[in-house]
Amino acid sequence: MLPYSMPWPEGENGPLHFLMSINCAAIPTEALDIPFPRAGRLLFFSSDTSSENRVIHVPKGVSCVERQAPGGLGTRTAIPLFATCVLSAPPLSDRHQQRLADVARTDAFEALVGQLTVSNSGYQIGGYPPMLRNAPDMEVVSGHLCTEEDDARVAQQLRTWALLATYDMAHIREGPLMSWLIRRSDIAAYRFDRAVLAFARGS
Repeated sequence: MLPYSMPWPEGENGPLHFLMSINCAAIPTEALDIPFPRAGRLLFFSSDTSSENRVIHVPKGVSCVERQAPGGLGTRTAIPLFATCVLSAPPLSDRHQQRLADVARTDAFEALVGQLTVSNSGYQIGGYPPMLRNAPDMEVVSGHLCTEEDDARVAQQLRTWALLATYDMAHIREGPLMSWLIRRSDIAAYRFDRAVLAFARGS
C-alpha cells in the first residue's frame, strides 16, 4: 500500500523489492527502547543485490492504494505477523561472559530466567541487533560517524544509533537477516530515509 501520489521506490538498478509493512498502532511502543511512531505504517523496501533500501512512514489518514510490483520483481507470499514483548541483550565480552557464568549458578538467577521469554524470530523492532557484533554494528554506520575524533567521542556517536527493525529472508528463501539501523533522533523526527541496512547470517 503506497500513497496515491508516491512512485514505487527505486534504487540505482531499478525498482526495490517490497518486504514488509508494520502497523505502528499495533506495536506496544511503551515496551520499546526507541521513539517508534504510534500511528501510521512503516513500509520497508530493499534491493536484492546491494544495501540500497527505503523505509517510508505513511501517516495515519493518508489515502493509499495497493500496487502491483513493477515488472521483473516478482511477488512473494504474504506472511501475517503479530507482536510479542521479549528481551534482547548486547553481545558480551569474555570478561562479562565469565561474570555471567558465575551469577548463573545462583538460585536467584535461575528463578529470574524462568520468568523470561526470549524470541528466536528473525523479525524484531528495537532492542539489540541479533547476530551483529556490536549494537549497532560499527562497520555499517562508520561512514556516518566523524571518525577523526578520539575513540571516546566515536563511541558516544555510536550510542546515538539504534536498531529500527529486522527482517529474516530465510523465512522466504535462503538469505541473510536484514537489520535497519538509524539514529534515535531521526526516528523521533520521522526521517526514516536515513536508515542504513546491514546483513548478517546465522552461524
